[in-house]
Amino acid sequence: MTCELSGYSCEGIGAIASAIIAICAFFTATWQAYATYKHNRLSVRPLLNTWQDFSKNRYKIQLSNIGIGPALIDSYCVFVDDKKIEGVNTEPIAKAVSILFPQNTPQILYSAYLAKGSALATNQSIDVVVLEFDPSKLPTPSVLEHAINRAKLVIKYTSIYQNETFTYDSYKNHRDD
Repeated sequence: MTCELSGYSCEGIGAIASAIIAICAFFTATWQAYATYKHNRLSVRPLLNTWQDFSKNRYKIQLSNIGIGPALIDSYCVFVDDKKIEGVNTEPIAKAVSILFPQNTPQILYSAYLAKGSALATNQSIDVVVLEFDPSKLPTPSVLEHAINRAKLVIKYTSIYQNETFTYDSYKNHRDD
């Protein structure tokens, strides 16, 4: 007894159905692998942000990685009036402070930089600069805000996958447009 359906043998129909199911399984597995790939990339994306604190006679800028994965640093630059401040290590910060506050220059209690190849771990924060002003010569809020608006920190960094370079710009990332 032979099995036939619309002129095709049952074995032939079974073979065609098996091939269709295999092709569907292949495309589903490929799509799932791509979705997992995208998810893994997004799940380790670092996100840098700065915080400012002015209390009493001290002003502090702190850089934090509020993303999920570590930020691998490619470059770390300080700008004043859109001009890059040259120097090594913490020299650009010291030069920027003297440019921003030519009179009554505050004392730099602490400054830091991130060298190429260094990393900022998830939930890690560093003090970029801590300034101490003479209590008798504190800048007015408008002078301090003007100085802050003239300066910016630009950091280029990648995720641990190093597949895409991100740029943190303290001016562009914090504008009130």
